[in-house]
Amino acid sequence: MRRYIPYLFILILAYSCGNNPLKRDWSIPVDDIETGLSENDIMPSIDNGVFIPTDDITYVNEDELVFVVKSGDEIKVYPEKILEWHQAVNDQINGNSIAVGHSTLSGLSSCWNRFISNRTLSFGVSRFLYKNNQIFYDRETLNYWSQILAKSVSGNLIDLEFERLKSIVMTWRSAQSNFPDAMVLSDETGFVRNYDEYPYSNYRTDHDDFIFEPTNNIDTLIYDPILNVDTTIMSKERVLGIQIDSIQKVYRFSSFGNPGISIKTDTVLNIPLLVIASRNDQFAKAFYHPPGIEFIPSAGAQSLLTFEDTDGNKYNPLGEVIEGPSLNFQLDSPKHDVAYWFIWKDYFPEVLVY
Repeated sequence: MRRYIPYLFILILAYSCGNNPLKRDWSIPVDDIETGLSENDIMPSIDNGVFIPTDDITYVNEDELVFVVKSGDEIKVYPEKILEWHQAVNDQINGNSIAVGHSTLSGLSSCWNRFISNRTLSFGVSRFLYKNNQIFYDRETLNYWSQILAKSVSGNLIDLEFERLKSIVMTWRSAQSNFPDAMVLSDETGFVRNYDEYPYSNYRTDHDDFIFEPTNNIDTLIYDPILNVDTTIMSKERVLGIQIDSIQKVYRFSSFGNPGISIKTDTVLNIPLLVIASRNDQFAKAFYHPPGIEFIPSAGAQSLLTFEDTDGNKYNPLGEVIEGPSLNFQLDSPKHDVAYWFIWKDYFPEVLVY
C-alpha cells in the first residue's frame, strides 16, 4: 500500500466529526466506504485542459488506452495515462458542460453532463472510495456521486442519476483511425506529473494486489466455449459490464475475435442486445438490438472499426450510422462500462457472465 503515490494519506482522517460527510445520509453502506485521501481535491482535477489535433500527438503510444467522448460533431479524446493522475476533468463539448471521471483502481472511465438540477456543477475527486471505485463530489452542492452507479449517493440530490454521454475506451491507434478529427487533451496540464509513469506501481497487472480488499469473493470459475476449458476470470481482467434494471452481465474480450470488430447477440430480461468488441483494439460497446435487423462487421474493417446492417447502413464504433439510408441514426444503449472484473463482482455478487 505504501507504494501508491496518490494514496500516501490513506486512512488519515483530517477532518473533525462536526464536518464529517460520513455522518450524513448515504444510499450505500457507510461502513463500507473507505477513506483513500486526507481530504477532497488532494488529487487535482483538470479544469482548464488544452486540446490539440490528433496529428500533433507525440506523447501517447499506439497501444495505450484513451477515452473518446462525442457530442454532435465534436469529438474529444482523453489519454488514460493523464486521467490516471487526476481522475476528474471538467470540460465543454458541443456547448455542453461535461465531467470526465476515471477511477484508476477500477479501470473505469465515464462521462456525464455537469448541468444537473438547473445548474452547472464542477466535479472533483473526493477523499472516499466505495468498493475500490472512486466517489466524486461536486463543489457547488457538496453531493457525493458514485461513478459506477451513475448517481448521487449522498446530499440533497441523493439518488438522482446523471446523464451519460456517448463515449468509448479504445487504443490510441484505433482512436486515430476512427476519429481523425478529434481534439486530444494535452499533457501540458499545468501540473508537474510524469504521465509516462503509471502511478500505482504494478497494481493493474498484479491480480492479488488491492488498495482495499474486495468485500465479496471475486474468484469465478467459468466454462470458456472458445478454449473449451474451465477458466478463472482474473481480478484485473478488463470486461464489459451492462446494467439493465436489477441484472448485470459481463462480456470478456476473449469471447470476441481478433483483429477487427466481432459481433455477439444476446438477451437479458427478454431484451435483445447487440455487443460489439475488438480484442486487439481493446474496446467493447453494447446496444439494444433493433428487431428484424441483422448486423455484420464491415468487410476488411480492421483499422476502421465499422459494422453494417442488412438495410445497407454502416456504423462507427459508437453505434452511429455514418453511411447509408439512415444516415445519423444512433443505436440506443443500456448502461454499460468497461472495468476490472473484480469491480463488477464486488458491486454485484450475482453478476452474470456471457
